[in-house]
Amino acid sequence: MEKQLQLPQCFLGKTVYLEEKQAYTIKYQDNRNKDGIHVLLFEGEKPVIFAVLNKDGSFYDAFFTNKKSNHSSTTALNRYNRLVGRKAQKQIKQDDLKDALHNENDAKMKNENIFKLLVDEHLEDISNGWPSRLIQLQMNEFKCHDSLINASLREALKKANPHKAFYFLTLHRYDDHLHELTDHLPNHNNLLEKISTYYQTYDSKSYLFSFLKHAAKTVPLNDIPLIQSTLAQTYTIDIQNKCHYFKPIFLLMYKRVKNCAKIDTKEWLKQLSKVPLVKKGIQSVKKSN
Repeated sequence: MEKQLQLPQCFLGKTVYLEEKQAYTIKYQDNRNKDGIHVLLFEGEKPVIFAVLNKDGSFYDAFFTNKKSNHSSTTALNRYNRLVGRKAQKQIKQDDLKDALHNENDAKMKNENIFKLLVDEHLEDISNGWPSRLIQLQMNEFKCHDSLINASLREALKKANPHKAFYFLTLHRYDDHLHELTDHLPNHNNLLEKISTYYQTYDSKSYLFSFLKHAAKTVPLNDIPLIQSTLAQTYTIDIQNKCHYFKPIFLLMYKRVKNCAKIDTKEWLKQLSKVPLVKKGIQSVKKSN
């Protein structure tokens, strides 16, 4: 049996030791490059080493930026400097960042615009594919799940480009927030396929199943093309991976339809069955009952 890959790690905040003496911290990471994961290692607040990592965290290439440069290192440094420049312009102070670790009830909320500022920063980070200081703070100084940081992220995910948001979540290994993207499915036909392909590549299909379950509970029942596409994709996943996702996903939708007086269940099933894969899936559910 072919061994499946593990999900690429988030290396942000990780410490790397050179010759077991000098410590460097990874504060910049970019997963969008074909040759590997590009990172910058810092000495204090200064980026001093550019490196290309394999998905398992091993070094493919690395060099001090004051001794050598190439297109990739220059791009990484320029992107990081732009990120730092933008953060310096933000109206979020250190006290605000500490406050953002708490939920709305416990936060001091001295800055009445804090929530909007957090949403705006998330949106800018998502748009540019930048590593998020907010998420890093949340992970390092965890106070509660419903912090202002997480609440504002949920709001930002509703507004952001879902494809960029998906990269952003996987960069930070914030996969538990993936379900926030299901609301974008009606307007982004290839989003499910993109997410499905990604998680099938790795040994982490549980995130995909959770996403499909949330979609089954929330997609508009009268959006027949979307439901057909979702169920066909789910049946394909079952075939390719010997999973059993179709039945629970279909039944979640079916129960919703039966409880909806405005939709004729038989006609709904008839429309879905026009897609051969969906028809096969529904037949398999009937046989298993």
